Amino acid sequence: MASEHEQIGKHKVVKIDRLDGMKIYLENDSWCLLRSSGTEALLRIVTESTDQEVSEKLHHLMEKAIF
Repeated sequence: MASEHEQIGKHKVVKIDRLDGMKIYLENDSWCLLRSSGTEALLRIVTESTDQEVSEKLHHLMEKAIF
């Protein structure tokens, strides 16, 4: 699936799913999810990776991108 976003940091974006927020799948089996709360005025950022350092870096990049 083509995406308007090519990469996040040094990780290539493979797919973006907008079903429930915006979930961004990356080539290294990591992902980021941006989702509004629905009950509060806040945006949740969730990241997952097999490497904790990568997950924390992705979280930081997402925070920088939205603030």
